[in-house]
Amino acid sequence: MQMTSNRTFLYGTFNAAPPGGISKVFGTDPGVAIEILREFSASELVGKVYVMGSSGNWLPASQPGVRDYTWYREFPNTKSLAFWIDGSDPWKVLYFRDESDDAGPYVAVGLKLSPRS
Repeated sequence: MQMTSNRTFLYGTFNAAPPGGISKVFGTDPGVAIEILREFSASELVGKVYVMGSSGNWLPASQPGVRDYTWYREFPNTKSLAFWIDGSDPWKVLYFRDESDDAGPYVAVGLKLSPRS
């Protein structure tokens, strides 16, 4: 019997989102995939962060590994980080936190849609 997955992913990049709407791209950090875990409304969610591994596969971001990314290091300082998806308004990063499931620990992110004025 073939099993299908009902997992939903968002693909984009984390960038600074200063007032005024101009984003600051953090160097050459690769794109990110976020698996939607919980949706509180159409504009707020919690997701599991994935990064591209050296083998070209998406891997869940772990606490030791995510520290190497500029966007993660800068978040405590800027508090203005956004997740940008092509064709969408930016999603404001509310927090990063450690969570775990049956596959092990991972980094989760809280996002809230932030329509541009």
